[in-house]
Amino acid sequence: MAAIMVNERQRDLFQKFAALASLFALTIVFSFISTSFLSVGNALTVALQVTSIAYLGIGATCVIIRLAKDGLPYIQENSG
Repeated sequence: MAAIMVNERQRDLFQKFAALASLFALTIVFSFISTSFLSVGNALTVALQVTSIAYLGIGATCVIIRLAKDGLPYIQENSG
């Protein structure tokens, strides 16, 4: 029974960290394949592309927090 619990725990840890491990592995592979992959210019390009998505995510989070604070009846009463 103890061996089954260890296997389930290992499987759970693998499922949690598989995406992160894949990201690190791909970063290492691409850094060896391309000389410009780990460059400052590439990092700035990625950062500029991510900012628009981050702004949308922050805005959506603020709306969700506001709805959680005020509640949905506020919207239903004022929707017409």
